[in-house]
Amino acid sequence: MAEATPTDSPQPDWVLAKLAGTPPSGRSGHTSTCIGRRVVIFGGGGESVYYNDLLALDTGEMRWSSIKSTGKGPEGRAYHSTVRIGSQLFIFGGWKGDKFLNDLYVLSGFTAECKGEFRWSTPTTHGHVTARAYHTSTAVGSSMLVFGGWFTDFCNDLMVLNTLTMEWVVQPV
Repeated sequence: MAEATPTDSPQPDWVLAKLAGTPPSGRSGHTSTCIGRRVVIFGGGGESVYYNDLLALDTGEMRWSSIKSTGKGPEGRAYHSTVRIGSQLFIFGGWKGDKFLNDLYVLSGFTAECKGEFRWSTPTTHGHVTARAYHTSTAVGSSMLVFGGWFTDFCNDLMVLNTLTMEWVVQPV
């Protein structure tokens, strides 16, 4: 399969690169998170299918690989958000074909090499958050900031998760 990748030339340019390994199936609504030289893909959906797989593209070797994990991971979903804080990925919300989600999953064990033992957990959080999909999130220090999205109507709030205390605070915008 041919893929387009940016080059290091001073002029913006794209070239086709040959990738090794098994690439993810076609999908939309997935997340991609940069960890060192790897891009980690989680979830997404396609033709009535919602994925909960984890794959990584090693941009140094230009190779796809699956990431094996332990623990009970999230159900398949699309239009969720993912941020990396330290050695953990935090995955929030999304859409599962017939319902909006407001759950939080944490995948621990990430290093810059993306090697090690990866374990899912579902931490207990405090504070009320609304289920949603199509939102954005970003990491600021040890906090996950979730803005906007859709749940029966457009969401216009900022939900902040302090990942040290696992407390949500919601701020209307």
